[in-house]
Amino acid sequence: MSAGQPGTPSPGTASQYSKQKAVRWGLYGAGVAGAALLVVAEFSTVISIRVAAVVREEQTGLDRHAAALALLGLVALALLAVAWHRGSRPAMVAVAGMGLAAAVIALALDLPDLDQVGSFGDSLRPASAQVGAGFYLEGLGAVLLICCGGGLLLADPAPPSAQRPRPRAGTAVRWPDGP
Repeated sequence: MSAGQPGTPSPGTASQYSKQKAVRWGLYGAGVAGAALLVVAEFSTVISIRVAAVVREEQTGLDRHAAALALLGLVALALLAVAWHRGSRPAMVAVAGMGLAAAVIALALDLPDLDQVGSFGDSLRPASAQVGAGFYLEGLGAVLLICCGGGLLLADPAPPSAQRPRPRAGTAVRWPDGP
């Protein structure tokens, strides 16, 4: 069959399809990476408190929010699997929602305490709080999930039911194998 025959995709259509497929693969990859980063952030140091150049306390994500980010990451992975296999648009929205929830946790719970030294600031020696890698992992994971969910919604075509023309009111609908 040549490209001019009916039923054969044109060369431009094939390359456009492969580009769309590559974009979707990239978005799913970003979503998996974002979910993994949220899980890793739970076990990473978010805040480190130093007194006279000695680390006196380290708080991990697990200490600060009791595995909430790990749970969000695992749920996001499950939602990504549903979006991948079924093309579920609600799952795509929920992936973005998991990213938004992670961003709220990072910004509302961790950001205000990044410079707080707590009871260590009362000593005669200078104390300082330092941001750990966990805070950055939380933020990056949240952004990746938000971009993944939103990007998948934009990259995937509308569901077939939205593309079909609806019958006009008052007209009979005839089923393909019916009378």
